[in-house]
Amino acid sequence: MDSILPNILAFVTGKARYKPEILWSSNSITHNIFRLYESIFWRKVGVRVELSSYSYEGGTLYLCHTFESMCALLETKIREFKLPKVSLVKIPVLQSVEGFNIPNVFPYKLAIAFDAVSSADGGIAVTNTYSHTCTGSNLTLTTGAVFTQAPTPTGSATYNSVSMSTGVTNTAIGNTNMYIFYLANPATGANNVVTTGSASCRNYGGSISMTGTNVGSPVGASANANGTSTTPSVSVTTSFANSMLVNTVFINDTVAAQSPSATGTNQTSRYQRTHVSGGVANLGSTQTTTSTGSYTSSWSITGSIIWGSSILEVRELSTTVASRLTLLGVS
Repeated sequence: MDSILPNILAFVTGKARYKPEILWSSNSITHNIFRLYESIFWRKVGVRVELSSYSYEGGTLYLCHTFESMCALLETKIREFKLPKVSLVKIPVLQSVEGFNIPNVFPYKLAIAFDAVSSADGGIAVTNTYSHTCTGSNLTLTTGAVFTQAPTPTGSATYNSVSMSTGVTNTAIGNTNMYIFYLANPATGANNVVTTGSASCRNYGGSISMTGTNVGSPVGASANANGTSTTPSVSVTTSFANSMLVNTVFINDTVAAQSPSATGTNQTSRYQRTHVSGGVANLGSTQTTTSTGSYTSSWSITGSIIWGSSILEVRELSTTVASRLTLLGVS
């Protein structure tokens, strides 16, 4: 009986069979299955190569010449497969300086960034009205306003009929007053900015909105500078790291139209308003900072001209780690 089945298979396949020495494995299921098969049906004589492989760009091609080698290759690939390592990780839960929790989907600082700009020359009038569109979150809107005419007018500004606070006042430019107003959490969408003088005057306005700002306490340091030269500039020592500086400039030039360029480090020109009948101009820019320290916003203009320059620091939304949340992480 021991040789009946091997002899039948030898007759059917045309291959002689011999009884192999059976060595069992403590690691391979495939090995033991086929050793059991060989103990009953014996092994074919003449079988040499069971598996071959060829390397090519992108991987390896395996050729299985026996059913046993195919099963063995499958077992090998299963053994090589490794499940992802699962571990517990600590993710900071951040809290703003105002005290509210920032959602866990934002476990890092929200950098301040430029949002939008708009500006208008209101001509000689009490009010200057133009549209500005705010988008994004943690917004602060600034408006640089110039009121120039004898007698020297004072001014104010609103956005969406909400009064803006005064961040900087520059009253040392002859018969001109210049301001930088600001408003935290302005309404999103398109709304009107209105700059209003105390009397009919040459009325300029330029608005810049920023996202990622500290809406609970949006502004930091400020400064004014005035002079007569070809390089209007103003310096400020910032109070906070990674803030953004907003610069408003008035150039009292009634002769030559100007095409000023911003020359400060990391300073970007955002708007330039030039009076159609002359060269009187209102300029605006933003300037990014890194650490606290002294920064200068400067411009290059044509000819030595009377100018005034004001600057206001807008704070980034800073955060501190309040607690830690344990989550299941996969690596």
